[in-house]
Amino acid sequence: MFAFASWDMQARRLLLARDRLGIKPLYYRLLPEGIAFASDLKALMLLGTPEIDPSAVRDFLFHGYVPAPKTIYRGIANYPRRTRSPGRRAA
Repeated sequence: MFAFASWDMQARRLLLARDRLGIKPLYYRLLPEGIAFASDLKALMLLGTPEIDPSAVRDFLFHGYVPAPKTIYRGIANYPRRTRSPGRRAA
């Protein structure tokens, strides 16, 4: 199980990746200053507590879980399992 990020300073690209089974979560939050990511939601809460997403609450009550890429918080997403980013170039 793994989730990791790799920053290529020369190309100014960030690579995010997650294991096939999705055992280790990878959450991310887009901010005006950039992107924050962590394997625990609590770590992203240090940047301020976002609002609860009503549609995620509905999904939880209907399915018994919040389907990815949603989380219970608006503005924080769960990176899908078996995924790696295309290595977006930073501005």
